[in-house]
Amino acid sequence: MYRPPPRKSDVKSFYVTLSSYTDLYLYPSNQGSAFTNKFDFDFASGQEEWECALTDLFCSPTLDRTLFDSGDNIINVKVWLPDKKVEASTIPTADPVTSVLGWRLVKMWNKAIKENKIEGVLVAFNTSFGFIFSINNPNIEKLMIPEDVQKKLGFKEAKPILGQTTIRSDFPPSDDLLATLPYYITFTVVQTKHVQLVLPPTIIKDEADLSSMFNSVFEKENLGVSIGASGSNAVIKFDPTFPHLSMTFPESLNQIFRFPPGHVIKSEEETLEIEKLNLRAGNDIYLIQSNAIERQYYCGKRLGLLRQVLQPAQDGILQHLTFKPLLYVPVSRDNFSSLTTYISNESGEGVSFGETPVTVTLHFRIRSS
Repeated sequence: MYRPPPRKSDVKSFYVTLSSYTDLYLYPSNQGSAFTNKFDFDFASGQEEWECALTDLFCSPTLDRTLFDSGDNIINVKVWLPDKKVEASTIPTADPVTSVLGWRLVKMWNKAIKENKIEGVLVAFNTSFGFIFSINNPNIEKLMIPEDVQKKLGFKEAKPILGQTTIRSDFPPSDDLLATLPYYITFTVVQTKHVQLVLPPTIIKDEADLSSMFNSVFEKENLGVSIGASGSNAVIKFDPTFPHLSMTFPESLNQIFRFPPGHVIKSEEETLEIEKLNLRAGNDIYLIQSNAIERQYYCGKRLGLLRQVLQPAQDGILQHLTFKPLLYVPVSRDNFSSLTTYISNESGEGVSFGETPVTVTLHFRIRSS
């Protein structure tokens, strides 16, 4: 397998071929993403400066994408439930404890909210700055009050009271202003529920696998969401007879759909077409590295990088990639009798080649002045 240089002092270049399936008796942990090979000669640079280039790569890529049960397999879904209306009176009954109209009103309103079995919503009143609305319930998206009512409660402009917040009016309204409130006011509570869908460990080889896995998870929750696939494209469909929802995918699915991190999908779109699914495992780039060359900066990291290689697109088929022009990198070591080759994606994770061998050919030569 090796092509050692002739044992002459005037050797100025040589090729060496390294493989993941040789020298296993010396390096039993050799695999496609990281392997070490022993030379049958000792390289010594002497007084010369040497450089190295990757000339050939033989590999049989495994392009399956696996979704593991490792925290990156949760789809977070927020479902909008039917709005709940709370009718509250503004005609206070006599209260032996206080004569402050604002206090008497919030006492009635909190009672009405409780009777409607709404938890986490509280109204308070302070004579210094007016009304206080607090929502401490993750399943309440917002509380809406009619615009004319909100202004009479001391707000300069009407705005919804969002979930998980506390707001207060801009000024304390006078009793005369509160007396102009309609006899009944309606609080509208916008409710949601949060659902976490757990994706099972699944090997995704094609669009059919993706659709099957996705639909099996959503059918269990009866959320009115389905996915269909055609060629390398996919269509996410939302049943308009179901409540509106939004969802965020784990990073593993975002990569498949080519969504940016944290992307929010909303059912208001009803049909979402995604072109060119990315079903290839990991990143689209291989980083071929060696422990014998000088480290250089790549995306903020120092790597012994020989070359970036576009990931082969044919699953399980032996690929022979020949590189031109050759990119030479300075050799960092004066002597060595073995070399270690690393193949990773841009995230630094070892690339999967299954049980198939990987072979690289390197060209060493003395640097020209």
